[in-house]
Order: sequence, then C-alpha cells, then structure tokens
Amino acid sequence: MANRFINIEKFLEDVSHHPLPTDRNKPSFLMIVPASAQIPTPGREFFLKVPIEGVSYISTTLKNAGYKVEIIDYRINSKSVDFEKFFNNDRVVIGIATFADSYTFIEDLIKKIRDKKKDVCIILGGPFISSAPEILMRNLPVDYAILGEGELTILELMEVLSVGDKEEISKIPGIAYKQNGSIIFTNHRRQIADLDYLPFLDLNLWPSIQNGSMVEKVGFSSTRGCYNSCSFCFKTIPLARKMSPAGFGKKVRYLVNKHNIKFAFINDLTFVIGRERTIQLCSELKSSGIRWACSTRVDNIDRELLEIMHDCGCEEIWYGIESVDQKVLDANFKKTTVEQIEEAVKLTNEAGIKFMANFIIGLLGETEVSLNKMIKFIDTHNVIPCSIKYLTPFPGTHIYNYARKKGLIKDEIGYFKSLSRRKVNYSEDEIINCTGISERTLRDAFKRIRKISYDRYGPLDWNIS
Repeated sequence: MANRFINIEKFLEDVSHHPLPTDRNKPSFLMIVPASAQIPTPGREFFLKVPIEGVSYISTTLKNAGYKVEIIDYRINSKSVDFEKFFNNDRVVIGIATFADSYTFIEDLIKKIRDKKKDVCIILGGPFISSAPEILMRNLPVDYAILGEGELTILELMEVLSVGDKEEISKIPGIAYKQNGSIIFTNHRRQIADLDYLPFLDLNLWPSIQNGSMVEKVGFSSTRGCYNSCSFCFKTIPLARKMSPAGFGKKVRYLVNKHNIKFAFINDLTFVIGRERTIQLCSELKSSGIRWACSTRVDNIDRELLEIMHDCGCEEIWYGIESVDQKVLDANFKKTTVEQIEEAVKLTNEAGIKFMANFIIGLLGETEVSLNKMIKFIDTHNVIPCSIKYLTPFPGTHIYNYARKKGLIKDEIGYFKSLSRRKVNYSEDEIINCTGISERTLRDAFKRIRKISYDRYGPLDWNIS
C-alpha cells in the first residue's frame, strides 16, 4: 500500500484542506445515483432532488485526492445515458450508490454497462450493499463492494486500482470482492474516529448544480450512527460518533456562503445527543442564518432546550413516534414511553416548533387495539402525521431476521425487487405482515389516518384513498 496511506485519516484531512490537482494518470470515477419509485414524504420532497450527503462525501473525497469525478443522477435525469463517452477513457471506474429500493434499477443498469464494456470495474457502496453484501455480490456482476463508511476505503481501493497491484486488494479493510467464484470479505474497517476530518462538500460535482440550479435546501449531518437499536431501523453505521460543534459550524457556513442555502434538514438520526453539545450546535446554526429542521427522540428534550432550538431557527422536529401503545414500543426496542410522547407533543408545540410525527403500521405486537390508539392519538393531538407507512423489513434489521425466520420472506431477491416497487407513504404498498391481524385491518387503519390528515392539513401527500 502506498506510504501516504499509513495514516489514512490524516491524508483525508490534509486533502480536505489542500485538494490535489486532477491527475490525468489516475482512473476517472463515475458515480451513479439510482432512480427511486418513492413518493416523497411531505416536507421532505426536496430530498429527491438535492445532493445526497453520502454520495457528496465520497465524490468530494476522491476529487480532493486528485481523481476526475463525475456524477450521473438518475433521480433527476431519467433519460438513457450515453456511457460511450465515459468508456473512451479505458481507466474509468464506476461507482453505484445502493439503497433499499434500488435493486431492480441497479440490476438493469449493470447489464447495460456490461453490454457496452464488459470488463469495466464496478464498485457498489451505500446502505443496501452494506446490509446484504453476500447475496448482492452473488447475484450482481460487480467487482467490489465497499461496506459501511466509505471515505477511507474508497481512497485505498482507488489507489490500488490506479497502480494496478491487485495483490494489495486483500489488505484493504472494509471491502468484499470476487475471487475464483468465491466472495472474499476483508477485515472490518475501523470507522472514522474524528468526523471533523471529513471534507467540505463540493456540491458543484452534481449535474443539477452545474446546470445552474440553486441549492436553497440541503441535508447534512453532525453525527453518524445511532445509540439506539430499534427493531426496524435500517442503519449500517453501528458506531455513533459526533462532529465537534465548531467543526460542524464551519461546514455549515461553508455551504451557506457558497450556495446561498436558506434551509437545512439535519440528517442526524438523533439530533439531541448531549444537552450542552446540542446548545452549541444550535448556536452554530443560528450564526449561519439558516432555518432548519431535525429528527430526534421524545426522551431527550426539555422545555428550555426546545425554546433555544426555536430561537436558533428550528422550525420542525421529526419525531420517530412509531406507535403510542407501550407494549408495541417495548416489543420493538424503542426505549420510550407513551408519557414521554405526550410530554414531547406539549412542549414542542408550546415552543413554537412543528411536531412532525412518523408512524409505522404493523410493528411487532401490533393489534387492533394499538392501531385504534394510534388513530385516536393523531385525531386528538396537535401533530402532523407526515410519515405513515407500513412496516418494511430491511436487510440487517431484527425485523428482517424475524420475517425470514417466520417464512414471510422466502425469496430474498424477489423481496428486494418488491422493495423497488414500494412508493412508501402509500396505502397500496405491498405488506410483509408480521402481526396477528389481517392485512385489510392494517390498510383500513392507514386510510383512516390519511383521512384525518387530509381533513386537517389538506393534501400533504399524493395518496388520500
């Protein structure tokens, strides 16, 4: 391995502050973002158009290290892409971001790429491949998979591909690759300890921004991972780590100044991790002048903290309520109580912040009684039920393992293809029923909640039936 990668995190930090010029002797990197069938969650519509944070970090990291990087975003451009122009460079490497709803798209895309250039190097990365690496590697004709956090791994892998020394591949932690018909997994990659090492995002790599589109709304994070382990949560970065408030503030102001951003959604799975740190983050956000929203838990807020958040520009908090039945909450490892939910609704509204509620229909332990509690709660409380969806067993979760064990998911590839059809927040989505009640009962509950939402707030979404 190249000597400069002895301290890979230090190299990442160095090129973040002092990017290298593009080296034409290195392979170019083509990053592809799949299309999605999902109906956007009300309030988060912009997420289906704006730069994806993880893709931005990988692309920026490679650009800073001297690679020519291009992004094809199929969320926006559904037209057929002429890959021939990219294949004029014999040393192009293709990276494909994988998400739980992208199997069918990726399968078709790889076939088209292989038909054009059979031996081109294809790398998969992202949450989906990280959650189901072996089955995806066996069923898709790709060369490498980056598992988990990708910035350090992609630097080492691209360096090895640059010099053509494939004997070094096995020494790179955090990847899977094929060898003589077998799937080889290298050692686990240690996650980045200090998130302040991450680069300032170069959003100009995205074609929509190159074409002059404004980035008035964007999503970015101050943490990675989560301290909790809910039964259904699709998370592929197990170790929770925090960016320093000062480091976060620098990255926020950089994006605000460069792109005139007006609103940000803080992508942290749980924004409030430590009261004093949260207050410092709020101060950094206030100094940037933007309005913002975040997600957090009902068990880590208080009146004073919410008032500070509101004063610093917070307009919405997205709470993962999921259920208002204590037995259901406990069965799915939420570690919250109905009393905490009630208190959070009261305090959030009193602070002048919109209470955006996420609910899941069909969790483990769901009954007609628990569904009726959910319907009554939404009908009688000042909450915006912005995300109502059926339980989806994602690979790598407790729920997925439960569904497999119970025989509810027999054909994994067939199931992955069904995820590609899911619109989310849609009454007619396919259901993997992990409850003891009928599918019709689950669908009726969904429609009753949507009716309440529509009567109160109007057409928050595309599905009122």
